[in-house]
Amino acid sequence: MDFHHQIKGAVLDAVDDGLINRDPTRKVIIKGKVEGAKKKKYLNQFELHRLLSELELCRSVSWHWFILLVAKTGLRFSEALALTPEDWDFTRQILTINKTWDYTIRTELGSCPPKTSPPTGGSTLTGNWWCSSRNSSGICQRASRSSSGKDRRCTTPQ
Repeated sequence: MDFHHQIKGAVLDAVDDGLINRDPTRKVIIKGKVEGAKKKKYLNQFELHRLLSELELCRSVSWHWFILLVAKTGLRFSEALALTPEDWDFTRQILTINKTWDYTIRTELGSCPPKTSPPTGGSTLTGNWWCSSRNSSGICQRASRSSSGKDRRCTTPQ
């Protein structure tokens, strides 16, 4: 129920109970913009799994790794774009998020703090978010099927 109907109901109850003599909202015309359908800004779980199964995560750097990073960590797009090599600590498996990409500055990396940063000036992610399974040698591997139905397997050392 919207705000208009709640107010209307309260005013009509006040008239019925004798608290007010007449309805002051009678003949009032509500103006405003009708809300349109909201655009969906996220993937549901099925769509996310389908997207992740199509990624080709081999040794070469590609946008596929970027999509995996954003999907698995929940980073905002601008926070993921602002990551630099100094933000990665592979020995301790820590990713530090302490800046965001400011796309209004076209000449250099915009060094703005992240939208929701703790008082220390950033946040960290730990663990090996990129690995979905390990083989018997302890090597992180990710298997998926290509659109042709053939298996493709890319391995990443630990």
